[in-house]
Formats: sequence, C-alpha cells, structure tokens
Amino acid sequence: MRLLEKTRPQPDASDDLPDGSYDLWDEYITRWRDALWAQHPDIDAGYLYLEAIANYHCTSDPVLALHCPEDLRMSIERLVRLVPHDPDLLRNAIRIYQEQGMYREAEAGLEKLLELEPLAAKEIREEIGLVRTSIALRDEGERIYAGNGLVLDGNIASLPGEPTIADVPLRAGIAIDYGATLRGSLGGSIGLGAFAQRSFGAADPRGPYSFVEARIDWNQSVASDAGSLSAGLWRHLPALRAASLSLGVDERGEVRFGDPMSGASLATDVSAVLGLYEAPLDLGVRVEQWYAGSNATRALLEIRVRLF
Repeated sequence: MRLLEKTRPQPDASDDLPDGSYDLWDEYITRWRDALWAQHPDIDAGYLYLEAIANYHCTSDPVLALHCPEDLRMSIERLVRLVPHDPDLLRNAIRIYQEQGMYREAEAGLEKLLELEPLAAKEIREEIGLVRTSIALRDEGERIYAGNGLVLDGNIASLPGEPTIADVPLRAGIAIDYGATLRGSLGGSIGLGAFAQRSFGAADPRGPYSFVEARIDWNQSVASDAGSLSAGLWRHLPALRAASLSLGVDERGEVRFGDPMSGASLATDVSAVLGLYEAPLDLGVRVEQWYAGSNATRALLEIRVRLF
C-alpha cells in the first residue's frame, strides 16, 4: 500500500502526470473491490478498498462521487459482516447511516457498539438518544407532511405533535391497579385512578427529562375502601428500543371508609413504569409504605392509559 501511494494521483495534481498513473491506481481499486465481493472475500483487500474510495475517489472525482455513498455503505456493511468485532469499522458504518438518514440502522449499530466498547457506554447511550430523537422527528415530519400540516409557534416553525415544551408540558391519563399486601391486614385490593404529569423543560418522548405527577385514586380492599391524593417527583429515561422507563416517588394522603380501618393515613409510594413508544399504554409496579395511620406495606401491578 505504501508503494502504491506513490502512484496515486493527488486531488490537486496538475495534468503533467506520468502516463498510466490513473490507470494503475484504478486497476488496484478494481482488484480490491472484486476481492472484497468475491465468493471467498479478501478482508485486507476490503480495508484497502474502503480507504481508497473514502479518501480519494469520493473526495476528488465528481463523477465517481455520485456513486460513492451507496457503494461505500454497501462495502462497509459487507466488511462489518466479515469482521464483526472491529469497533472502528462499525463506527464508520454508523456514520454513513447517519449521513444517509438511515437512523434505524444507526441505532442498531450503536447497540452493537455498546457490546464492543463497554467503557464508552455513557457516550454511546447519549448518541443513541440523539438518533432516537431523529427517528421520532422524522416519523412525525413524514406524518405531518402526508397531511400537509404546519404549525407556526411564535417566530419558530414547528411540526404539530413535535415534542417541545410549548405543546408537550402536560400529560394525563387513567390507571387501573391490583394490589396484594406484603405486610399488615389490608388484604387484596383493586383501584381506579387518574393522573396528570407536567415536565420540567422539553419533554422528548425518547429522551431523559424530569416531571412532577399528581394523582387521585379510589381503592377497594378487603379491609376498607379509600380515596387518596398523591404527588411526587419522577424521572423519564430512554431504557429500551420499544419503551421508556419512568421512576418516581410520591407522597400520598388517604382517607379510609369502613370499620375497623376508617380514618386518615399517610404513605410513601415508589413506582417504576414502562411506557410503550408506539402505543399510549404504560405498565408499572408500585410499592406503598404507610407511616402514619398504619404501618402496612402493599405492592401493586398497574396499567396506565395515556389520554394525551
């Protein structure tokens, strides 16, 4: 390769070049490409081919450059399949995907890169979050474009439904839960509630943000019926490809009806909720610990439906 570099015509070279300089260089590029795509591929030739077209043809020849993005991507994909544990090669593929707007493929590549470079997990996860945001904005843009809609928010043009603080600070929904007592004499329970959430700053559905939640519930248990109000602080995290994870701590005041459990009580609730990206549905678990009016502990499974 070092010797061949001496024969490669430089992008700013004059026309006074030795005869055959271009021909020799192009001949080797053709050989490397054929070797990469052969039935029994030559991996070293593949690396040389990618370096050659990325560093020379795609930057200096305006005619060949028209075919470079597709050819470069397909060649990198083939080499990644042949050498799946090369993180630098995978990063090149991810960069190509992002440049060509192939965000789903870029996301899959970043997930694979997490396995290859665990020490860079924080930076890679941040990049995954940005890619997921690009996916959400692109999908929403396509949906709005199909409906020929555009909303102007002040002096800034934005798409309807785009996750910004201007139009996504508040969410609300209903919840159904079923609980079992871990400690105490409350017995099994079933409940129905409604909740409202307000975010601090922009609430990107596929990104991290904090929010407060207020909630009202009616609960029927073996021992008594109860109405309650609660409020708390939550954190939304992009945990999975198909769902987010929200963690929260609420303080709850409750009034119970029915002997022998009637009266007021206070409890702390700790919750974890998985929210599906493609449906307005959340699945959660909650642990309730009373500290005034009772010392019982209860665990609940919960289904939430987001209304808006």
